[in-house]
Amino acid sequence: KKLLTMLLFAVSFIYASQTWVVGEVFTESWWSYCPDARAGIKALADNQEFVVPLIFEGDQNTSPQYTQRSQMYSVSGIPHVQFAGTNPVVGGGTDMYPYYLSEYEQIVGEDAPLSIGVTMNVNEAGLLEIEADIDLSANITTNNNKLQFMITNYYSDSYSCSVQRYAEYDFALNSAGQSETFTQTFDIDGQWDLASVKGIVLVQTFSGDHKIHNAG
Repeated sequence: KKLLTMLLFAVSFIYASQTWVVGEVFTESWWSYCPDARAGIKALADNQEFVVPLIFEGDQNTSPQYTQRSQMYSVSGIPHVQFAGTNPVVGGGTDMYPYYLSEYEQIVGEDAPLSIGVTMNVNEAGLLEIEADIDLSANITTNNNKLQFMITNYYSDSYSCSVQRYAEYDFALNSAGQSETFTQTFDIDGQWDLASVKGIVLVQTFSGDHKIHNAG
C-alpha cells in the first residue's frame, strides 16, 4: 500500500489596490487659458471612474497650499496640471480632455500600495469630520511620506473641485498588511452647500518624484 499524505496550506492573499488618479490643476482667474484646464479636469472626472480632481486657486477663492504645492512641482506657467504627483501637463487654448485622458490611461492601470476608504460627516461640534481607513497591500519604500486631508467645493461648473481646506501629517505606515484609521476635522464655511463639498485624502511622498501613492 502507498500512503498518500496530503498537506494543506493556509495561504493569506493581499490583493493589489486600485489606483485613483489625482489631477491637480493650478489656475488663476485672470489667465484666458485656465478655464480650458478646469473644464478638462471636470470632463475627465465626469467620464472616467477613478479620478480625484483638485483645483488649486491662486486668487479669488485662494486655495490653501497653492504656493507650497506649486513650488513643489516647479510650476512656472499656468494652467499647470500635475497627475499622480509625477506627470505634468502645461497649457490650454484648446480642449484639454484628450491630453488629460492620455495621462489618466498611463496611470490608472498601476497597482497602488494602499487603499483609502473615506467617509465624511458633520460631527456633534458642527465640524466637518473626515475619516480615512487605510490598508496597505504592498510595501511603501519612499521617504518623507505625508497623509493629506482636503475639502473641495463645487461652487460653479468652472470651479468644480476647488480646494478650500487642507491639513497634512507624517505618514508612518510602510509595510504590507498594516492598517489604521485616521480622522481630521475642519470648520465649515457658512456659504458652502454641503451637498457640493467633498472630503479627499492622499498619501504622497514629499521627496524624490512626489509620487501620490493613492487617494480616496
